[in-house]
Amino acid sequence: MGNTAEMVQQAKIIARATSSLVHGIKLEAESQNDSESQTKLLGAAKQLADATARMVEAAKAAAMNPNDEQCQLALQQTTEDLRQAANNATSENMKAKLMTKLQENAKIATAASTQLLAAANGAERCNGNPASQEALMSQCKMLGDAISKLVGAINAHSNDPNSDSGQLNLVQCAQQFIAPATRCVSAAKAAVPHVTDQAAALQLANFSKSAASALVNLRNAANRAGESFTALNVDNALDLLANVKGNLKDVERSVAEGTIKPLPRETPESCTADLYGASKQVGSSMVQLLTAANQGNANYTGIAARETANHLGDLIGAVRGICACTDDRNDQNVVIDNAKDVLDEAQRMMEYSKVLLNNPDSGDAVKNLHEANKAVSNAIHNLLNSLPGQKDVDSAIKEIARASVAITDSQFPPTKGESLADLQNAVSEDAAKLNQVSSELVAASRVSPEDLAVVANNFATVYGNCINHSMQLAGATKDAELQSEVIIQLKNCQTASNKLLSLSKLCVADPTTPHLKNNLTQSARSLTDSINNLLNACTSSVPGQKECDNAIRNLETLNNSLQDPSVPVSNENFFDCIEAVVDNQRILEDNLKQLPTLAKANDRKQFASSIDEINDALTALSHAAAQTAYLVGVSDPNSTAATPGIVDPDLYNDAHKAISSAIEKLTQPDLTQQEVLAAATQIAQHTSKLCNACKAASQKCDNPVAKRHFVQCAKDVANSTAQLVKSIKALATKLTPENREACREAATPLLVSVEHLRDFALSPEFAPVPAKISPEGKAGQQCMIDAGNKLTSTSTKLLQFSRSLALNPNDGTNMQLLITQAKSVSNAVKDLLEQVKQNVPGQKPCDQAMEKLKSAQTEMEQAAISATAGQLKPQEATNLQGYQTQLESATMEIKDLIEPLAESAKSHPEKLGHNVATLSLYFDPVSRATIGAASKLTDMDRQQDLFSQARTLMEAMSDMLATSKDCGGNPNATALHPKLEENVEAVNEAISDLRLTIEMSPESGLSTSLLESIAKSRNALNDPVEESDSVPVMAQHEAILNSARAIAGASQDMVGKASLNPDALSDLAQKISEEYESLVENVRKCADSQGTEPLKDATDKLANPCSELVKTSAVVQSNPKDTISRRELSEHAKGVAKGVHAILQSLQQSSQGTQACIDTINSIVGITGDLETMQMFARTGALENTGEPFSNHRENILGTAKKLVENTKQLVAGAAADQGQLKEAALAAQKTISDLADAVKRGAGALSIDDVETQVMLLNACMDVAKALSNLIDSTKDACGKSSEDPSMDRLKSSAKEMVQSVSSLLKTVKSAEDKASRGTRALEIAVDAVSNDIKSLDNAASGAVGATPEDLIRAAKEITLATTKAVAAGNTAKQDDIAAAGNMGRKAITDMLNTCKGASVNAESEALKLKVLQAGRSTSMAYRDMLEYMCESLSGGQPENNQLIEYSKKIAESVKNLIGCAEELKSGADWVNPDDPNVIAENELLNAAASIEAAAKKLSLLQPRKKSAKVDENLNFEGQILEAAKAIAAATSALVRVASATQRELARQGKVTASNLDKESIWSEGLVGAARMVAAATSTLCEAANAAVQGNASEEKLIASAKGVANSTAQLLMACMVKADQHSENAQRLQTAGNKVKKAADVLVKAAQSAAVFDEQEVEVRVQSSAVYAMAAELQAQEEILRRERELEQARKQLAKIRHAQTYSFKKLQDNQDT
Repeated sequence: MGNTAEMVQQAKIIARATSSLVHGIKLEAESQNDSESQTKLLGAAKQLADATARMVEAAKAAAMNPNDEQCQLALQQTTEDLRQAANNATSENMKAKLMTKLQENAKIATAASTQLLAAANGAERCNGNPASQEALMSQCKMLGDAISKLVGAINAHSNDPNSDSGQLNLVQCAQQFIAPATRCVSAAKAAVPHVTDQAAALQLANFSKSAASALVNLRNAANRAGESFTALNVDNALDLLANVKGNLKDVERSVAEGTIKPLPRETPESCTADLYGASKQVGSSMVQLLTAANQGNANYTGIAARETANHLGDLIGAVRGICACTDDRNDQNVVIDNAKDVLDEAQRMMEYSKVLLNNPDSGDAVKNLHEANKAVSNAIHNLLNSLPGQKDVDSAIKEIARASVAITDSQFPPTKGESLADLQNAVSEDAAKLNQVSSELVAASRVSPEDLAVVANNFATVYGNCINHSMQLAGATKDAELQSEVIIQLKNCQTASNKLLSLSKLCVADPTTPHLKNNLTQSARSLTDSINNLLNACTSSVPGQKECDNAIRNLETLNNSLQDPSVPVSNENFFDCIEAVVDNQRILEDNLKQLPTLAKANDRKQFASSIDEINDALTALSHAAAQTAYLVGVSDPNSTAATPGIVDPDLYNDAHKAISSAIEKLTQPDLTQQEVLAAATQIAQHTSKLCNACKAASQKCDNPVAKRHFVQCAKDVANSTAQLVKSIKALATKLTPENREACREAATPLLVSVEHLRDFALSPEFAPVPAKISPEGKAGQQCMIDAGNKLTSTSTKLLQFSRSLALNPNDGTNMQLLITQAKSVSNAVKDLLEQVKQNVPGQKPCDQAMEKLKSAQTEMEQAAISATAGQLKPQEATNLQGYQTQLESATMEIKDLIEPLAESAKSHPEKLGHNVATLSLYFDPVSRATIGAASKLTDMDRQQDLFSQARTLMEAMSDMLATSKDCGGNPNATALHPKLEENVEAVNEAISDLRLTIEMSPESGLSTSLLESIAKSRNALNDPVEESDSVPVMAQHEAILNSARAIAGASQDMVGKASLNPDALSDLAQKISEEYESLVENVRKCADSQGTEPLKDATDKLANPCSELVKTSAVVQSNPKDTISRRELSEHAKGVAKGVHAILQSLQQSSQGTQACIDTINSIVGITGDLETMQMFARTGALENTGEPFSNHRENILGTAKKLVENTKQLVAGAAADQGQLKEAALAAQKTISDLADAVKRGAGALSIDDVETQVMLLNACMDVAKALSNLIDSTKDACGKSSEDPSMDRLKSSAKEMVQSVSSLLKTVKSAEDKASRGTRALEIAVDAVSNDIKSLDNAASGAVGATPEDLIRAAKEITLATTKAVAAGNTAKQDDIAAAGNMGRKAITDMLNTCKGASVNAESEALKLKVLQAGRSTSMAYRDMLEYMCESLSGGQPENNQLIEYSKKIAESVKNLIGCAEELKSGADWVNPDDPNVIAENELLNAAASIEAAAKKLSLLQPRKKSAKVDENLNFEGQILEAAKAIAAATSALVRVASATQRELARQGKVTASNLDKESIWSEGLVGAARMVAAATSTLCEAANAAVQGNASEEKLIASAKGVANSTAQLLMACMVKADQHSENAQRLQTAGNKVKKAADVLVKAAQSAAVFDEQEVEVRVQSSAVYAMAAELQAQEEILRRERELEQARKQLAKIRHAQTYSFKKLQDNQDT
């Protein structure tokens, strides 16, 4: 339920607005002079007032009953009705505005296009590239025709603006105008760089830009106006059809009066081709009409109906031409009558489609529509067969059918006394004639209908003779097996002959049909194969003779493929053909060499086999010659290669033929079980191919109706096949007439579906485009054609000699002729191979392009030299901006051609010449534009920069051309492909640098290329998006948001930079262009989502202020002091800000449902947290008891849960609905889950404190529902707006199923909450479900607790052990309370463990370890789940067995052990060590010692000798010596400790030091650590002594003792390290070297101290007093001092001895430990 007060308030606002609207409509009606318009307006106002009154009443009822949901629903419904009424009331006005806007844009577009045509004609005299000018003029011709139609539609609409027909005509003409106009604009832009007259080039460039801008506006206006027409289209199509009928009546009247005359350029051939083309278009649009009507799509139905009417108009135009070109009155009347039938049946079909739209559920309407479609197809077929010239071919087909009656009835005519040999000869002669006339039929089909009629009659006569003689021969033999074989082969000949005649009829009528010529040639070959098989059955000859005859006839047929190689023979590329020629040359020569030998040896069997191999090799060589000739022809730059269509016509035709043949076999009465199964297999294979082809076609097709129709056709075929397979299985089981009849009935729908699919797939819309070979290309083909003809002619003679030799092996003359002819054949093959290798496509164009590039480079280099000398004269053709525009245009075209060129150089040699030739057209324009732009620059440095960058571009293109030539399109030249990629990258970088220099030019301001980029992006807004990986909707929205904000930020920065830093405007303009392109791309990706039309409109509207802002920024940058321009810049920036604001609003509107889903998910997280908190209180028994009975809450919980199920259905439906419905569903689910959680919490509080486990179980069940709902909403969010085949839909279905299961589990828990007898079982069931869901979500590691440590994982594993123990104990007691507690505890332990497992796996050092950790967690969870399932099953029948529980617990223990092992592996990385390991202790101490020494050394480095007194001894350098020696000792000891640490690690790696025996290793470690500490302490003491010496507090003894202490401690450290080290290892040698350095440094310091004068003992002058008393006192004092110092010396010596004794004992103990 919603907020009633708010709803009523909004209803009041709507009522006031509609009241104003009604008043406005009434005023508009009063101002109308037309009574009909006035009536319409008043009726609309009345409907709007009535709808408003109903809404007001509903609002009053809702206000009176704020808690009544039905009142709110009624208010919602009446508001929707009011909205519809408002739309209906304003639709006419909106349509009128849209049509007015369309008319204005159409006028602008026609004016701009007319100017473009004038500019194109003006540029014709000065275009240096004839090919580009020819292409431009060709597009201009089509544009001129489109302009005429659009101008006529504009005038008609101006004369009658309210005419639906005129409005629709204007919309259609505008839409049809866009395509030729766009192509003409593209051709004009491509021609601009080649126009030498700069004024003409500038005019052509400007008019092409203005035309492109006008086309953008026209496209938008036409699309919006077209959306306002739906059902009116069908009525309008009927009106158009009535006009077409009137035209046909005019034709009939002219024929009757004899006044009809052919129009200029009308011939029988052209009119026949036009009629066939129009008939195809009518058939295609009829199929689309049928599809759209069946789908209930009124818009596309109307469009298809109107297209059908237009195509029927073209068809009647062709009928008029045929009648004008025919003098036979009877033929004219027959054609007109058949055309009338076509129009009548088309009208009937349109009327039925309209009925079906109004009544979609009418089965009769569907049936009538399909019947009308078949009637139209039959009428068109009859019309085509009634054409002059076609009747003769039909007569020939009928004659063949009459002659074949004897084959069907197995009637063998009697002979007239001929012998078997005579009959065999007659059959052979007839077969040769039939094969010959079939070749003539193929040739005549390419000439004229008259020639074809003559040959077709001759073909029927020859065929009849062949049939007659063959049947006479079969009857004369009296051999039943031979008769059966002859009949089979004759049937094959009949089928092949019918197909050949039908294809020849189509080919002569419509020679432009794709692949028709190729199919005709293949049909002739099929007939030749059938003739060969017939002769093999009818004639008997020596081995080798038949093979030679078959090969000769095969070569005659193959010769047709070489006459006009305009279609591809196969899918092989040029280099595959070369390999085929080489391989078959070897096979052919091997067999040619052994032919004479085999003939002499009279080995007839091997001779015949060799002839077969020669035949196969010649066939392959002929195919290779024809294919290479085709590739050479289409590789010419002026030729056009064939373009593959959306579907493969041969696949559908072959599948239809195979399925029809298999079904025909199934209906035969004498069918065996094996044949039944074979037919079923054939049907299944081809229907599967059809379904896969439909899927592929639906993905390639842009038309949504065609997409759905392909999918629907595939479904129909699959369903029909399934039904037929069932009947076939029954027939295979029991071959009865009843089952056979059931098969026939089941096969009918399949045949209908397949035929319908074939007809739809063969529409011209999906057909390929045939190749167009230029005269130059045909000249290039001639060498291959001549070589192929030479091969076939010489091979034919060779086979004739071989045939004679097979009859008479001893004929020496034939033997010699055979040998001579074999050499001729071998030479012909060599000549063919040589021609093929010399004519590799693309090589010559590459050479020509490199010559042109070299010439352009030379011209530019000469200009650069002149510029260096200051002698470059300014070019006066145009200004600097004009030259820069030309340079930008040329480089942009080059950039677009680079990738296609690289692709063709890799694997498409036939395309290489096209791309290279097109690229070479822009070499001279780049050179001329560069020279012209440089001549306008005054700064010589900038001139040289421009020349340098252009030179870099030229060099990069030269390298790329050379590499492309080397690659040559050979896919096997993979070694050159990386180099080619580097060339592509180099060219792109050079173009980017050059364009950036142009755009940053102060003289030119900002380039127009930015405006073109914005316009190009705007045009691409409605382009279809390619298939790609699925991207989340919110990610797309975030990208759109970022791009929009960036555009707004850049526009605001422009305002500030305009006065402070104008040079920065170019960068900001570039940023706006790039961000707008990114914005359009992301909006296009959202096109499949619902509710994105406002977003697309806002993005489209943003282009105008962005373009204006970029233009104004260029002006401001060129003249920063122009205040008017700066003011305009500020205004345009505000416009950009408004446009961005509109995008943000539409984005928010289009994602309201998605955002509601996110908010709901966040809310559910909080609800889940509250439930967990309640659960924690419940476990501790602190949950407050409400004092109410649980029964008071049960119904509330159950009702809320059921309501949540309804919300689930709404959520699933919301994925396919719009964002508004999704928002409502998400908010409703949020409120319901909140209510459910509150109800469950109150219910849990109502339970007794003694029922702790029941409380926990109830809360757990509610938490499961909340989590399932969160997953469902997340899945709904991702699936919103996606197709039913998207993978996100599968996830949505799975989430919905999980949601329903969780709610069901909650309901069961609530119902059994107070049932103490089942609470344990219920807890187990909930735990099993929860664990299963947790296991499913385990792979999503991102959802785990990020940052979990291995210790956390170990603790979680221990909880599993405790839970298992409790579960086993509960199983033994079988008490429900214990079991419930065990289930709850186990569930929590598993959930915590899996979350911890996911979190810990994130920090794994390798992917393998991560997977291992996750697998261990999964295995543990599955083992625990198995135990819970066993307990649950056992409790239903009694008590679980103790032994079984123990087995489960062992499995869990093993899994937990593995899990802990994984945790240990996580800890075994570089950051985890054992702190008790002696190796670790020793290494840490060594490193600490090293750090101490380094710190001391650093302190020494900072000391400086103290300042000397004014008079000092110059030779006294004590401080310097002491400091240097102390520094040396510190550095040496630091290195020593470092090496000692490395030695310790080496010992650990070698296994000499391990942590397995801590007691023994710790002794060694203590010695090593003590030695390291002594070194650090001695070094520290040395530094203090050195510091004292520098400060003047000299102490020779302390300094010398410190140095010796360092030496002694170093020796002890060396001894400790070398105890276990390898004496010859690298670390040991480094250790010894470091120790020697320390000793040496210490000795140097000692010597320096001993030799220092500052430490010399100074003689003390003693003055003895003359008094004896004073002398005695001084003596006693001196003796006392001596005794005291001697005592101190003795104590110091004892202390030193103790220290040395302790050290000796320690190292001795260390040595003893090592020895043991």
